[in-house]
Amino acid sequence: MGPVCPMCNQPVDQELLEDFKKKHPRMTLQQEQRFCQSHKKKSARETWHDKGYPDIEWSSLDRRISKKFSFLRGILEGDRSHFGDIFSQKVRIGQNKTLLKSEANLTPGYYGIRGLRAMSEAIIREFSSLLRKRAVQDRLVSARGHTAYVQAVLVPELTVRLVMEDMDVGEEEAQSIMADSIWVGELLNEEVADVVMSDDDSSSLSTHSLSDSEAD
Repeated sequence: MGPVCPMCNQPVDQELLEDFKKKHPRMTLQQEQRFCQSHKKKSARETWHDKGYPDIEWSSLDRRISKKFSFLRGILEGDRSHFGDIFSQKVRIGQNKTLLKSEANLTPGYYGIRGLRAMSEAIIREFSSLLRKRAVQDRLVSARGHTAYVQAVLVPELTVRLVMEDMDVGEEEAQSIMADSIWVGELLNEEVADVVMSDDDSSSLSTHSLSDSEAD
């Protein structure tokens, strides 16, 4: 059996572990955590390269997102949505009551937490008044709060369209790529932990953002 990470017990490159131990011969818990994060990021970078994921141009992401607003508006106004169907089923059977208290299944693939923030904020800025209006008409929009709907339905739908462009693939393959690359995105495109808001934060955001924007 080869060398394993002292923190997560996953196999690691022997040279990587030995180099780290030379610098830290008596590894503390904090140093073990640093090593664990380091080898996971190394694996994520290798996977990113091997899978051919694109270099994300963050400066142009808002422009790309804005080009998908018409598509997202259609979903908000009742067009069928793959992720809307999934969310609806979970709401019906009582799952995801604490959806916004966990990052599980919310990360938009290799776009990571940074992408989740950028997409969520862009969608809420653009559709604040429409979200408020649809919440009265559509129980799915209001079921877990506006932010939950945005992050569980609109963000993944948007991400799939971006991945389709990035990777030149069809919708189903883009959905698979998004799901398979969540761990990569969480490691390499991380950001502050307050991206995923609590229900109270969601209400606060809805009250503030949904009244301040004139976009519809």
